[in-house]
Amino acid sequence: MILAYRLLLGLGFGILVADQVTKAWVRATIPFDTYIGYDSIEIIPGYFYFVHVGNWGAAWGQFEGFGWLFSILAVLAIFAIGYFRKYLELHRPWIQVIFGLICGGIIGNLIDRILEGKVVEFMHMNYGFAQTGIFNVADLYITFGIIIYVL
Repeated sequence: MILAYRLLLGLGFGILVADQVTKAWVRATIPFDTYIGYDSIEIIPGYFYFVHVGNWGAAWGQFEGFGWLFSILAVLAIFAIGYFRKYLELHRPWIQVIFGLICGGIIGNLIDRILEGKVVEFMHMNYGFAQTGIFNVADLYITFGIIIYVL
C-alpha cells in the first residue's frame, strides 16, 4: 500500500531534506537575529537576501508563543491527510505531488518547532515599496502546494 503513495512520500522526503539542509546552512553561516544589513547575504542586490531569524508563531510571526499549538496542528494535519487519503484522491499522481509539497513543508517546520521551539526563517524579499515576510524552503513549498490545490 505504501508504494501506491511513493510519489507523495518521495517528493515530501526530498522537500524535507532540502528544507533541513538549507536551515542547517543558515544556522552555521548567518548569525541569529540577522536582518538586512551587515551579516545578511545579498542574493539579488536590493531585492533578495538571506537573513537568519526565528519564528515562534505562525505565518509572518502571528500568534507568537503558540508554537506548541502549531506543532499539534501539524501532526493532526499529517494524520488527517493520511486518514482522508481516499477522499483527497491521493491515488492520482498530480494530487500526490501537491500533497508531497505540503507534507514535506509541514514536517520540515514541525522538526524546527520540536527541536528548537521556533522555525528558522531566512529568505527575505524587498521590493523597495514593500517587503515580504521572511520565509524558508518549507514555507515556499507549503504555499506552492496550497495554490496549486486551490487552482
